[in-house]
Amino acid sequence: MAEYSLRFVTGAGDVFSGNVESLVAPGQQGLLGVLAHHAPLISLLKKGVVKIRQASQEYFYVIQSGILEIDGKGKALILTDTAVALKSENEAQEYLKKS
Repeated sequence: MAEYSLRFVTGAGDVFSGNVESLVAPGQQGLLGVLAHHAPLISLLKKGVVKIRQASQEYFYVIQSGILEIDGKGKALILTDTAVALKSENEAQEYLKKS
């Protein structure tokens, strides 16, 4: 599967930086799925789970809000105040319910 560059940043610094196959983020109007070669996009993000997939690994983060930018040239950027890393999607959903 084709990859693209993702940089995920909070006020405390980089949370994630690297090449990914896909990203799912909680947009204001619903979930946003991003694969390689996605059209340029800027979207507000709401409280929810960000799921990042690399070839052999998945990462899960709970955010409160943020911004997602896709430049259309193979780069994506997530800016958010905070991101809590969790081990699985179930753990992330449980954390989200409690926060």
